[in-house]
Amino acid sequence: MNFLTLNSSWLDISQQPFEIVERKGLGHPDTLADGLADAISIAYSRYCLGKFGVVLHHNLDKVYIGGGHFTCDYGSRTMLAPIKVVVNGRISNTMDGLAIDVRAIQKDAVVSYLKQLLPHLDTDEHLDICPNATQHTQRNHWFSPRSIEDLPEQSKLTANDTSLCVAYAPLSTCELLSIALEQTLWVVQEDGRRIPRWPDIGQDIKVMILRNGNRIDVTLCVPFISNLVNSHDYYQQRVREIEATIQDRADSIAGKNCRISVQVNTAERLYMLGVGSCIECGEEGIVGRGNSSGGFIAAGRPHSMEAAFGKNPVYHTGRVLGYLTQKLAWAIYRETGSPNVIHSLTTNGGNLIPPDRLIISTATDVPRSTIVEIIERDFLAADYLSEILMMPSVFRALDFADNYLIKEVV
Repeated sequence: MNFLTLNSSWLDISQQPFEIVERKGLGHPDTLADGLADAISIAYSRYCLGKFGVVLHHNLDKVYIGGGHFTCDYGSRTMLAPIKVVVNGRISNTMDGLAIDVRAIQKDAVVSYLKQLLPHLDTDEHLDICPNATQHTQRNHWFSPRSIEDLPEQSKLTANDTSLCVAYAPLSTCELLSIALEQTLWVVQEDGRRIPRWPDIGQDIKVMILRNGNRIDVTLCVPFISNLVNSHDYYQQRVREIEATIQDRADSIAGKNCRISVQVNTAERLYMLGVGSCIECGEEGIVGRGNSSGGFIAAGRPHSMEAAFGKNPVYHTGRVLGYLTQKLAWAIYRETGSPNVIHSLTTNGGNLIPPDRLIISTATDVPRSTIVEIIERDFLAADYLSEILMMPSVFRALDFADNYLIKEVV
Protein backbone atom coordinates (compact mmCIF):
# COMPACT_ATOMS: atom_id res chain seq x y z
CA MET A 1 0.00 0.00 0.00
CA ASN A 2 2.27 2.74 -1.26
CA PHE A 3 -0.58 5.25 -0.97
CA LEU A 4 -0.79 4.77 2.83
CA THR A 5 1.02 6.90 5.41
CA LEU A 6 0.63 6.24 9.14
CA ASN A 7 1.63 8.42 12.08
CA SER A 8 0.62 9.05 15.69
CA SER A 9 0.25 12.83 15.59
CA TRP A 10 -3.46 12.88 16.41
CA LEU A 11 -4.54 15.96 18.38
CA ASP A 12 -7.14 15.49 21.15
CA ILE A 13 -9.55 18.42 20.86
CA SER A 14 -11.02 17.64 24.29
CA GLN A 15 -7.66 18.47 25.88
CA GLN A 16 -7.61 21.95 24.35
CA PRO A 17 -8.61 24.84 26.64
CA PHE A 18 -11.74 25.68 24.66
CA GLU A 19 -13.92 24.27 21.90
CA ILE A 20 -16.76 25.68 19.76
CA VAL A 21 -19.21 23.56 17.77
CA GLU A 22 -22.26 24.67 15.80
CA ARG A 23 -25.01 22.58 14.25
CA LYS A 24 -27.59 23.76 11.76
CA GLY A 25 -30.60 21.50 12.28
CA LEU A 26 -32.43 19.45 9.67
CA GLY A 27 -34.85 22.30 8.91
CA HIS A 28 -32.22 25.05 8.62
CA PRO A 29 -32.18 26.51 5.08
CA ASP A 30 -28.59 25.41 4.38
CA THR A 31 -29.20 21.90 5.71
CA LEU A 32 -32.39 21.66 3.66
CA ALA A 33 -30.41 22.58 0.54
CA ASP A 34 -27.79 19.92 1.34
CA GLY A 35 -30.42 17.27 1.96
CA LEU A 36 -32.41 18.16 -1.15
CA ALA A 37 -29.31 17.93 -3.35
CA ASP A 38 -28.57 14.44 -2.04
CA ALA A 39 -32.22 13.36 -2.24
CA ILE A 40 -32.49 14.38 -5.90
CA SER A 41 -29.19 12.72 -6.79
CA ILE A 42 -30.26 9.53 -5.02
CA ALA A 43 -33.64 9.46 -6.78
CA TYR A 44 -32.03 10.07 -10.16
CA SER A 45 -29.28 7.48 -9.56
CA ARG A 46 -31.80 4.84 -8.52
CA TYR A 47 -33.86 5.57 -11.64
CA CYS A 48 -30.80 5.21 -13.86
CA LEU A 49 -29.71 1.96 -12.22
CA GLY A 50 -33.18 0.50 -12.65
CA LYS A 51 -33.53 1.66 -16.26
CA PHE A 52 -30.00 1.41 -17.65
CA GLY A 53 -27.97 -0.51 -15.07
CA VAL A 54 -25.58 2.43 -14.57
CA VAL A 55 -25.69 5.90 -13.04
CA LEU A 56 -25.56 8.58 -15.74
CA HIS A 57 -23.54 11.77 -15.42
CA HIS A 58 -25.00 14.39 -13.14
CA ASN A 59 -23.95 16.88 -10.50
CA LEU A 60 -26.65 18.69 -8.53
CA ASP A 61 -24.58 20.40 -5.86
CA LYS A 62 -25.91 23.93 -6.46
CA VAL A 63 -29.45 23.58 -5.06
CA TYR A 64 -31.11 26.72 -3.68
CA ILE A 65 -34.13 27.00 -1.36
CA GLY A 66 -35.71 30.07 0.22
CA GLY A 67 -37.09 33.50 -0.49
CA GLY A 68 -40.62 32.82 0.71
CA HIS A 69 -42.71 35.43 2.47
CA PHE A 70 -45.11 34.49 5.28
CA THR A 71 -46.56 36.61 8.06
CA CYS A 72 -47.19 35.01 11.45
CA ASP A 73 -49.15 35.88 14.57
CA TYR A 74 -50.61 33.98 17.48
CA GLY A 75 -52.85 31.29 16.02
CA SER A 76 -52.37 32.29 12.37
CA ARG A 77 -50.12 32.45 9.33
CA THR A 78 -50.51 34.00 5.89
CA MET A 79 -48.47 33.29 2.75
CA LEU A 80 -47.62 36.35 0.66
CA ALA A 81 -45.07 34.67 -1.64
CA PRO A 82 -44.17 30.98 -2.07
CA ILE A 83 -40.87 29.35 -1.17
CA LYS A 84 -38.67 28.75 -4.19
CA VAL A 85 -36.55 25.65 -4.80
CA VAL A 86 -34.10 25.99 -7.69
CA VAL A 87 -32.36 22.79 -8.76
CA ASN A 88 -29.16 24.03 -10.37
CA GLY A 89 -26.46 21.82 -11.83
CA ARG A 90 -26.21 19.46 -14.78
CA ILE A 91 -27.96 16.18 -15.48
CA SER A 92 -28.16 13.68 -18.34
CA ASN A 93 -31.61 13.77 -19.91
CA THR A 94 -31.19 11.04 -22.53
CA MET A 95 -29.55 7.64 -22.88
CA ASP A 96 -29.20 6.05 -26.31
CA GLY A 97 -31.83 8.46 -27.58
CA LEU A 98 -34.32 7.57 -24.83
CA ALA A 99 -35.63 10.66 -23.06
CA ILE A 100 -35.56 10.86 -19.26
CA ASP A 101 -38.14 13.01 -17.50
CA VAL A 102 -35.56 14.67 -15.28
CA ARG A 103 -37.93 17.48 -14.29
CA ALA A 104 -40.41 15.00 -12.81
CA ILE A 105 -37.65 13.15 -10.95
CA GLN A 106 -36.39 16.41 -9.46
CA LYS A 107 -39.85 17.65 -8.44
CA ASP A 108 -40.91 14.34 -6.90
CA ALA A 109 -37.70 14.12 -4.86
CA VAL A 110 -38.08 17.70 -3.58
CA VAL A 111 -41.70 17.18 -2.52
CA SER A 112 -41.01 13.84 -0.83
CA TYR A 113 -38.04 15.19 1.13
CA LEU A 114 -39.72 18.38 2.33
CA LYS A 115 -42.95 16.60 3.30
CA GLN A 116 -40.94 14.41 5.64
CA LEU A 117 -39.07 17.20 7.40
CA LEU A 118 -41.55 20.09 7.28
CA PRO A 119 -45.00 18.66 8.11
CA HIS A 120 -46.60 22.13 8.22
CA LEU A 121 -45.50 22.90 4.66
CA ASP A 122 -48.19 22.52 1.98
CA THR A 123 -46.04 21.39 -0.94
CA ASP A 124 -48.81 22.16 -3.44
CA GLU A 125 -49.51 25.69 -2.24
CA HIS A 126 -46.30 26.88 -0.61
CA LEU A 127 -43.63 25.71 -3.09
CA ASP A 128 -42.40 26.96 -6.44
CA ILE A 129 -40.03 24.27 -7.77
CA CYS A 130 -37.75 25.30 -10.63
CA PRO A 131 -35.81 22.42 -12.26
CA ASN A 132 -32.90 24.42 -13.67
CA ALA A 133 -30.26 21.73 -14.31
CA THR A 134 -28.86 21.76 -17.85
CA GLN A 135 -26.85 19.57 -20.20
CA HIS A 136 -24.37 22.31 -21.08
CA THR A 137 -20.78 21.09 -21.43
CA GLN A 138 -17.73 21.11 -23.70
CA ARG A 139 -17.66 17.30 -23.71
CA ASN A 140 -19.56 15.58 -26.48
CA HIS A 141 -22.32 13.30 -25.21
CA TRP A 142 -21.29 13.73 -21.56
CA PHE A 143 -24.89 14.49 -20.57
CA SER A 144 -26.51 12.69 -23.51
CA PRO A 145 -24.67 9.35 -23.72
CA ARG A 146 -25.31 7.16 -26.74
CA SER A 147 -24.21 4.01 -24.91
CA ILE A 148 -22.11 2.87 -21.97
CA GLU A 149 -19.00 3.74 -24.03
CA ASP A 150 -19.80 7.41 -23.32
CA LEU A 151 -19.41 6.68 -19.60
CA PRO A 152 -15.61 6.27 -19.27
CA GLU A 153 -15.81 5.67 -15.52
CA GLN A 154 -17.49 2.33 -16.22
CA SER A 155 -14.30 0.97 -17.80
CA LYS A 156 -11.73 2.90 -15.75
CA LEU A 157 -12.66 4.64 -12.52
CA THR A 158 -10.71 7.84 -11.92
CA ALA A 159 -11.15 10.85 -9.67
CA ASN A 160 -12.92 13.78 -11.26
CA ASP A 161 -11.11 16.40 -9.19
CA THR A 162 -7.97 17.32 -7.30
CA SER A 163 -9.46 17.31 -3.85
CA LEU A 164 -9.00 16.57 -0.15
CA CYS A 165 -11.43 14.78 2.17
CA VAL A 166 -10.99 14.68 5.94
CA ALA A 167 -12.76 12.56 8.56
CA TYR A 168 -12.18 11.54 12.16
CA ALA A 169 -13.57 9.44 14.99
CA PRO A 170 -14.81 9.51 17.65
CA LEU A 171 -16.74 12.69 18.36
CA SER A 172 -15.91 15.01 21.21
CA THR A 173 -18.54 15.63 23.88
CA CYS A 174 -19.39 18.99 22.30
CA GLU A 175 -19.74 17.50 18.83
CA LEU A 176 -21.93 14.71 20.15
CA LEU A 177 -24.08 17.19 22.06
CA SER A 178 -24.60 19.33 18.96
CA ILE A 179 -26.26 16.42 17.17
CA ALA A 180 -27.94 14.66 20.09
CA LEU A 181 -29.60 17.77 21.51
CA GLU A 182 -31.17 18.77 18.20
CA GLN A 183 -32.26 15.17 17.65
CA THR A 184 -33.98 15.21 21.06
CA LEU A 185 -36.65 17.24 19.27
CA TRP A 186 -37.16 14.50 16.66
CA VAL A 187 -38.47 10.93 16.76
CA VAL A 188 -37.04 8.15 14.58
CA GLN A 189 -39.73 5.96 13.02
CA GLU A 190 -39.38 2.22 12.42
CA ASP A 191 -38.68 2.89 8.73
CA GLY A 192 -35.86 5.28 9.68
CA ARG A 193 -37.73 8.50 8.90
CA ARG A 194 -37.41 11.32 11.39
CA ILE A 195 -40.50 13.30 12.37
CA PRO A 196 -40.87 16.20 14.84
CA ARG A 197 -41.39 15.09 18.45
CA TRP A 198 -44.03 17.77 19.12
CA PRO A 199 -46.36 19.38 16.55
CA ASP A 200 -45.88 22.93 17.86
CA ILE A 201 -42.09 22.82 17.31
CA GLY A 202 -40.58 24.06 14.05
CA GLN A 203 -37.58 22.48 12.39
CA ASP A 204 -35.20 25.41 11.79
CA ILE A 205 -33.20 24.63 14.92
CA LYS A 206 -29.67 25.81 15.59
CA VAL A 207 -27.32 24.60 18.33
CA MET A 208 -24.23 26.50 19.46
CA ILE A 209 -21.88 24.98 22.02
CA LEU A 210 -18.94 26.60 23.79
CA ARG A 211 -16.67 24.62 26.08
CA ASN A 212 -14.27 26.55 28.28
CA GLY A 213 -12.30 24.07 30.34
CA ASN A 214 -14.90 21.72 31.79
CA ARG A 215 -17.76 24.22 31.54
CA ILE A 216 -20.10 23.80 28.56
CA ASP A 217 -22.60 26.48 27.55
CA VAL A 218 -25.32 25.38 25.14
CA THR A 219 -27.60 27.77 23.27
CA LEU A 220 -30.48 26.58 21.09
CA CYS A 221 -32.76 28.50 18.77
CA VAL A 222 -36.04 26.57 18.50
CA PRO A 223 -38.95 27.91 16.42
CA PHE A 224 -42.59 27.43 17.34
CA ILE A 225 -45.44 27.01 14.86
CA SER A 226 -47.57 30.15 14.97
CA ASN A 227 -50.86 28.35 14.25
CA LEU A 228 -50.34 26.33 17.44
CA VAL A 229 -49.21 29.16 19.74
CA ASN A 230 -52.17 31.07 21.17
CA SER A 231 -50.45 33.49 23.54
CA HIS A 232 -47.19 34.89 24.86
CA ASP A 233 -47.67 32.92 28.07
CA TYR A 234 -47.99 29.66 26.14
CA TYR A 235 -44.82 30.47 24.18
CA GLN A 236 -42.81 31.17 27.33
CA GLN A 237 -44.13 28.04 29.02
CA ARG A 238 -43.11 25.88 26.06
CA VAL A 239 -39.65 27.48 25.93
CA ARG A 240 -39.12 26.56 29.59
CA GLU A 241 -40.35 23.00 28.97
CA ILE A 242 -38.04 22.54 25.98
CA GLU A 243 -35.14 24.02 27.95
CA ALA A 244 -35.70 21.53 30.79
CA THR A 245 -35.90 18.61 28.34
CA ILE A 246 -32.66 19.66 26.63
CA GLN A 247 -30.91 20.22 29.98
CA ASP A 248 -31.79 16.69 31.13
CA ARG A 249 -30.52 15.21 27.88
CA ALA A 250 -27.32 17.26 27.99
CA ASP A 251 -26.60 16.19 31.57
CA SER A 252 -27.06 12.52 30.67
CA ILE A 253 -24.53 12.79 27.83
CA ALA A 254 -21.91 15.09 29.36
CA GLY A 255 -21.74 13.26 32.68
CA LYS A 256 -20.46 14.56 36.01
CA ASN A 257 -17.08 15.77 34.75
CA CYS A 258 -18.64 18.77 33.00
CA ARG A 259 -20.71 21.69 34.25
CA ILE A 260 -23.29 22.29 31.56
CA SER A 261 -25.89 25.02 31.13
CA VAL A 262 -28.64 25.21 28.50
CA GLN A 263 -30.48 28.25 27.17
CA VAL A 264 -33.28 28.22 24.59
CA ASN A 265 -34.38 31.25 22.54
CA THR A 266 -32.32 33.93 24.26
CA ALA A 267 -33.46 36.80 22.00
CA GLU A 268 -36.29 39.06 23.17
CA ARG A 269 -38.13 38.66 19.87
CA LEU A 270 -40.39 35.60 19.66
CA TYR A 271 -39.16 32.86 17.33
CA MET A 272 -42.42 31.86 15.60
CA LEU A 273 -42.77 30.52 12.07
CA GLY A 274 -45.65 29.41 9.87
CA VAL A 275 -44.17 26.28 8.28
CA GLY A 276 -41.14 25.70 10.53
CA SER A 277 -38.14 27.07 8.61
CA CYS A 278 -36.85 30.57 7.87
CA ILE A 279 -37.08 29.81 4.15
CA GLU A 280 -40.57 31.28 4.67
CA CYS A 281 -39.31 34.74 5.66
CA GLY A 282 -36.76 35.55 2.99
CA GLU A 283 -33.86 33.45 4.28
CA GLU A 284 -32.02 31.31 1.75
CA GLY A 285 -30.17 28.02 1.83
CA ILE A 286 -27.45 26.93 -0.59
CA VAL A 287 -25.46 23.69 -0.74
CA GLY A 288 -22.16 23.82 1.11
CA ARG A 289 -22.85 26.73 3.47
CA GLY A 290 -23.86 24.59 6.42
CA ASN A 291 -22.65 21.57 8.31
CA SER A 292 -19.76 19.38 7.27
CA SER A 293 -20.57 15.82 6.24
CA GLY A 294 -20.10 14.96 9.92
CA GLY A 295 -23.24 16.93 10.76
CA PHE A 296 -21.79 20.03 12.45
CA ILE A 297 -19.26 22.85 12.14
CA ALA A 298 -16.31 22.26 14.47
CA ALA A 299 -14.03 25.29 14.52
CA GLY A 300 -11.03 23.52 16.04
CA ARG A 301 -10.98 20.39 13.87
CA PRO A 302 -9.42 19.64 10.48
CA HIS A 303 -12.16 19.48 7.89
CA SER A 304 -12.89 19.00 4.21
CA MET A 305 -13.54 21.98 1.97
CA GLU A 306 -15.71 19.78 -0.26
CA ALA A 307 -19.47 20.31 -0.38
CA ALA A 308 -20.24 16.73 -1.33
CA PHE A 309 -24.04 16.94 -1.28
CA GLY A 310 -25.61 16.19 -4.67
CA LYS A 311 -22.35 15.38 -6.42
CA ASN A 312 -21.95 12.31 -8.60
CA PRO A 313 -21.90 9.18 -6.40
CA VAL A 314 -19.78 7.15 -8.83
CA TYR A 315 -16.63 9.19 -9.35
CA HIS A 316 -16.76 12.53 -7.54
CA THR A 317 -14.05 12.71 -4.88
CA GLY A 318 -16.17 14.69 -2.43
CA ARG A 319 -19.14 12.34 -2.55
CA VAL A 320 -17.26 9.02 -2.74
CA LEU A 321 -14.19 9.59 -0.58
CA GLY A 322 -16.13 11.87 1.75
CA TYR A 323 -18.24 8.85 2.62
CA LEU A 324 -15.51 6.18 2.55
CA THR A 325 -13.07 8.23 4.63
CA GLN A 326 -15.69 8.80 7.31
CA LYS A 327 -16.63 5.12 7.28
CA LEU A 328 -12.97 4.13 7.60
CA ALA A 329 -12.32 6.47 10.54
CA TRP A 330 -15.18 4.93 12.50
CA ALA A 331 -14.12 1.38 11.56
CA ILE A 332 -10.58 1.99 12.83
CA TYR A 333 -11.89 3.47 16.06
CA ARG A 334 -14.36 0.64 16.69
CA GLU A 335 -11.81 -2.12 16.10
CA THR A 336 -8.69 -0.63 17.67
CA GLY A 337 -10.11 1.80 20.21
CA SER A 338 -7.75 4.45 18.86
CA PRO A 339 -9.08 7.91 18.02
CA ASN A 340 -7.90 8.91 14.55
CA VAL A 341 -8.07 11.46 11.77
CA ILE A 342 -7.78 10.59 8.07
CA HIS A 343 -6.82 12.75 5.08
CA SER A 344 -7.64 11.37 1.59
CA LEU A 345 -6.17 13.17 -1.41
CA THR A 346 -6.90 12.71 -5.11
CA THR A 347 -5.72 14.38 -8.30
CA ASN A 348 -7.89 14.97 -11.34
CA GLY A 349 -7.66 11.89 -13.57
CA GLY A 350 -5.73 9.92 -10.96
CA ASN A 351 -6.86 7.04 -8.80
CA LEU A 352 -10.08 7.37 -6.86
CA ILE A 353 -9.94 4.06 -4.99
CA PRO A 354 -7.36 3.92 -3.60
CA PRO A 355 -6.64 7.66 -3.62
CA ASP A 356 -3.23 9.11 -4.38
CA ARG A 357 -2.58 9.49 -0.67
CA LEU A 358 -4.28 8.18 2.46
CA ILE A 359 -2.78 9.67 5.64
CA ILE A 360 -3.99 8.20 8.92
CA SER A 361 -3.04 9.77 12.24
CA THR A 362 -3.86 7.72 15.34
CA ALA A 363 -3.78 8.54 19.04
CA THR A 364 -2.04 5.27 19.90
CA ASP A 365 0.39 3.02 18.08
CA VAL A 366 -1.69 0.64 15.96
CA PRO A 367 0.06 -2.11 13.97
CA ARG A 368 0.21 -1.30 10.27
CA SER A 369 -1.12 -4.77 9.48
CA THR A 370 -4.29 -4.04 11.47
CA ILE A 371 -4.88 -0.77 9.64
CA VAL A 372 -4.23 -2.43 6.27
CA GLU A 373 -6.77 -5.16 7.03
CA ILE A 374 -9.45 -2.59 7.89
CA ILE A 375 -8.66 -0.54 4.77
CA GLU A 376 -8.94 -3.58 2.53
CA ARG A 377 -12.31 -4.57 3.97
CA ASP A 378 -14.08 -1.26 4.67
CA PHE A 379 -12.48 1.03 2.09
CA LEU A 380 -11.13 -0.80 -0.94
CA ALA A 381 -13.76 -3.56 -1.11
CA ALA A 382 -16.77 -1.45 -0.12
CA ASP A 383 -19.86 -1.43 -2.32
CA TYR A 384 -19.78 2.33 -1.90
CA LEU A 385 -22.39 3.22 -4.51
CA SER A 386 -25.09 1.08 -2.90
CA GLU A 387 -24.14 2.41 0.52
CA ILE A 388 -24.17 6.06 -0.56
CA LEU A 389 -27.58 5.67 -2.21
CA MET A 390 -29.15 4.32 0.98
CA MET A 391 -29.79 7.80 2.43
CA PRO A 392 -28.85 11.49 2.17
CA SER A 393 -25.61 12.37 3.94
CA VAL A 394 -27.42 14.64 6.43
CA PHE A 395 -29.06 11.50 7.88
CA ARG A 396 -25.94 9.31 7.71
CA ALA A 397 -24.13 11.73 10.02
CA LEU A 398 -26.91 11.21 12.55
CA ASP A 399 -26.55 7.43 12.30
CA PHE A 400 -22.81 7.59 13.01
CA ALA A 401 -23.52 9.73 16.09
CA ASP A 402 -26.46 7.56 17.22
CA ASN A 403 -24.39 4.38 17.05
CA TYR A 404 -21.57 5.96 19.07
CA LEU A 405 -24.03 7.35 21.61
CA ILE A 406 -25.86 4.06 22.09
CA LYS A 407 -22.78 1.84 22.32
CA GLU A 408 -20.32 3.95 24.27
CA VAL A 409 -21.84 6.99 25.96
CA VAL A 410 -25.23 6.01 27.34
